[in-house]
Amino acid sequence: MKPLYPATRDRARCGVLASFIAVASIVIGGHSSVTAAQISIDGDVAVVTGMLSAQDAQSLEAPNVKKIIFLHSLGGTMEAVHAYVEVIKRRQLDTEVKGKCFSACALSFLAGKQRLVDKSTQNAISFHVARVLDHGVLRPSKNNEAVLKMIDELSGGKMREPARSKIAASWGAGQGVVFVIGPGLFGQRSNTFYCDGSQGTDGSKCALLFDADPYDLGVLTRE
Repeated sequence: MKPLYPATRDRARCGVLASFIAVASIVIGGHSSVTAAQISIDGDVAVVTGMLSAQDAQSLEAPNVKKIIFLHSLGGTMEAVHAYVEVIKRRQLDTEVKGKCFSACALSFLAGKQRLVDKSTQNAISFHVARVLDHGVLRPSKNNEAVLKMIDELSGGKMREPARSKIAASWGAGQGVVFVIGPGLFGQRSNTFYCDGSQGTDGSKCALLFDADPYDLGVLTRE
């Protein structure tokens, strides 16, 4: 898997990640009043857009649904993660990302039998452990170990270093490991970044992680 824009490391950072990092502070915590995502069903595909909620799961039970496309979802609640993962695993649904899939969306996506990205789009899949907004201040959640265990299980034990420990440490605002996959000059290309929260909205300052291919780490499956 060749990196995106391999000519220079700076170009890969600036040209791809800057538009994604501004939303890397989504909270997944215990209980929340998050509005349900918008779900449309076309044939055997359910398209999910927006923040994930546990009440979404009922729509995913439609017997004709075989695949879920996550279209620009920036997160959701831990209840939503459990609901999505349960339905996706039980029904052996395939999952696909088109655009941004962060936080609760990334964990839900990881439950798919086949995990793909839209080949015509720049896609970003961002992982971090649970965050709780407590009186306006972010703090780690008691769910963090459960999130890591879930990532380990759903990735088939492939989520390894350097990405895993970075994900484990990513509970603060703007922190996370971001897998960026999209079309390149000679086929699909990818880069993996770690943002430690100090970058603000400037994704060009996030660190490029080497030896962190999304296929090798169990994030995506090969067709």
